[in-house]
Amino acid sequence: MQSTTNNERVELSTYFGDKEYADRVAKTYLIKGHYYEVDFIENDVVVETRIMKSQEGDAVYFHSESYADSCAENYVMGVIQ
Repeated sequence: MQSTTNNERVELSTYFGDKEYADRVAKTYLIKGHYYEVDFIENDVVVETRIMKSQEGDAVYFHSESYADSCAENYVMGVIQ
């Protein structure tokens, strides 16, 4: 894993859609060395940046890199609209 400083957003991987979703790209990032985000991109425009976390009441749970990868794959395959 790449080392980061407190203000870094490090790109980890890129996923590309195919066929009817060929206009989609998803990129995963490690943020400040602590949590992950996924950019959903359509026609070269970021349509959403999703932080990989869940909340239950006051508790916040950050998800793993593999969770972010699965989210990116689901977007480019059309599972996430």
